[in-house]
Amino acid sequence: MTIVNLVLVLLHALRAAVARGWGAARAHVHAMLDGIRCVSPGTSVRALGGAPVRVWAAARRRCRAVLDKVGQVSLGAWVRALGGAFVHVWAAARRLGGARIDAWRRVSSGSLARACRRSVTPILAACALLFAMGGTWMTASTARAAPAAQALTTPAHDDARAPRAAKKDVAGKLNLNTATEEQLMMLPSVGPAKAERIVTWRKKNGGFKRIADLRRVKGFGYRTFKRLEPLLDVKGETTLAAKTSSGP
Repeated sequence: MTIVNLVLVLLHALRAAVARGWGAARAHVHAMLDGIRCVSPGTSVRALGGAPVRVWAAARRRCRAVLDKVGQVSLGAWVRALGGAFVHVWAAARRLGGARIDAWRRVSSGSLARACRRSVTPILAACALLFAMGGTWMTASTARAAPAAQALTTPAHDDARAPRAAKKDVAGKLNLNTATEEQLMMLPSVGPAKAERIVTWRKKNGGFKRIADLRRVKGFGYRTFKRLEPLLDVKGETTLAAKTSSGP
């Protein structure tokens, strides 16, 4: 019971302290409000407006002082000052240019000619060497690699010069569903690879229903099909054979 009484006493003391502090704060605020109410609205406005007016007046006085100082200088003094600055700049430029001209004049014509000969002679020698080599420049590594590259490219040129295979001249009809790979290879522009693809497609799809089905085989486009169409059929016997040229 003693602890409960102690707690109650502390709570009453804290409440009294808060009440006294709140009362003192309220009294202070009321005093400030009473002091503000004593000042009339006109006085407040005049006080607030007086500060900018004082700042503007100080700025105007400062500007007038600067303008008065500028106005005391005559036009002739301004012209003389500008002309003097230009003369100083021109004199400095002339001194710099004169120093460079003097340094150039100290170089004799003989020294200039010798310098030109020293720089031009190696260039002329390199041009003459390049011209003597036929206009090509080859280092040691490229010189060793050139014969090998030539050896690799020679067969290609030989193949290019080799005559093309003779055009197949055949007549008759070829049944796409019964022809063997050897018979298919008798067709113009048909080799072992295309003949094998025709046989594979035929086995996979159950044969050709019409001649146009050949275009579904890889390697037989529109132009190839149109060139082979007169020789193709999907029924009948294969009568395709090479034409025999009769002698004169």
